Amino acid sequence: MQARVPGALAPVLLALALVLEASEAHSLTVTSLVGDKDGFGIGIPIGDDFPDILAFTPGVGDPAGTDVAVVGSSYTPALPHPSGANARPETLTHVFTLPAGLTISAVSLALAVGDVDDGPLAAIDDRLWVDGVEVAGAFDDVNQLILGAAGGSGLVSFALDPSFFPLLLDGELEVLVDEIDNLTTDPAQAEIFAIDYSEVTITLTPEPGTLALVGLGVLALGLRGAAGRAR
Repeated sequence: MQARVPGALAPVLLALALVLEASEAHSLTVTSLVGDKDGFGIGIPIGDDFPDILAFTPGVGDPAGTDVAVVGSSYTPALPHPSGANARPETLTHVFTLPAGLTISAVSLALAVGDVDDGPLAAIDDRLWVDGVEVAGAFDDVNQLILGAAGGSGLVSFALDPSFFPLLLDGELEVLVDEIDNLTTDPAQAEIFAIDYSEVTITLTPEPGTLALVGLGVLALGLRGAAGRAR
């Protein structure tokens, strides 16, 4: 036996369905890319091994700190490193515009990295900061993107929790990866890694107040139509 919706409830249910549909239809995604997805300047697919991190080559206009081997700050002597690496980690600044009338519902950060050392097998602890706030345990499950004698690359994604959302309201987000803890003067213990690109994806939905107004308007129309049919 099929359940029937009472006539008085039909417009209410229709209004709720329309509100949900409006919420989905008006969601918006904003993305910001720092770097150029060119495989560290040498065209290797992210996820593949590479023979030499020093072969990474920044192109014209590449942001500082991308497509180049960087030496973590925990290596304290002045650069260059004996390997030839002559750059330190740089802050990657994302700039974007958030439309009015929408609220942030989700933020993801994707980093294409090479030779990141972390996880239970690593003596080094690469860390991640977003606008100066650390993403706790950021690379702890990477388990070293080091494969044998060759370097390993990979795409590491983070779903930022809502405590980070207010940091995006000024239209900028600064991303920094570094190793600062294991201070050393031994070149063999220095952390050397690379970033191909950083990409932020922001999902926005209508603010609750806006959605409520839409819902009340649709509900009023539905009730008005029901009243008209009852006469």
